[in-house]
Amino acid sequence: MLPRVLSFVLRVALLGASGCAVHVGSGARAVAAPPAAAPPRPSAPRPEGFDETRATAPREHIEVDPQGAFMLRERGAQPAKELADRTTPTGLTVVALLDTTRAEARGFAPEGGLREVTLDEGERASVALDLAAGECLTVIAHGGLGVREVDAFVMDGGVREGDILAQDAIGGPIAIVGGQDGCTRTLKDRHVEVIVLVRKGRGTVVAAIYRGSRAN
Repeated sequence: MLPRVLSFVLRVALLGASGCAVHVGSGARAVAAPPAAAPPRPSAPRPEGFDETRATAPREHIEVDPQGAFMLRERGAQPAKELADRTTPTGLTVVALLDTTRAEARGFAPEGGLREVTLDEGERASVALDLAAGECLTVIAHGGLGVREVDAFVMDGGVREGDILAQDAIGGPIAIVGGQDGCTRTLKDRHVEVIVLVRKGRGTVVAAIYRGSRAN
């Protein structure tokens, strides 16, 4: 009997020395507790100049797609349709356009009313405006059913040889030039042309033009 007791005591002592907790009760076996979790490893040091917020925040795509400008120049010989006011444009496309203008053209006055035109792929519509030095211009266009890509431009001079002063950078059936605080502003009086172009698809395009002044 004594050897068995000594053997049991020795096993308990060995377990205690190894850092494991034991529970000894009447008629119970010694039970080792699971080992403590290893402490977390320190994270690798950030490289010099690392900005946590910029690294995790989504990047906004601001590059202008050159394919729209290419099609505009390529089809420049074709006559443009008139981007004229329409007294009663209706439908979901108009509702979507008005929602966009509330965010993109706050504080600006509309240049005429809503404009509506039906365009085939590669066709464009335009309207000429006199823009004063320092005046801001915002152009918003929404394509309806069947329009997969619409582009908007503000140009100085003819389509084939003129300068593109501003172009939208949004893909899909919505085009915005000079929205929010990024209004299109000219440093001198200019006679400009506002153009909407259906690059992909065909259908109705509803557009609105807003102008005003905004501090730098």
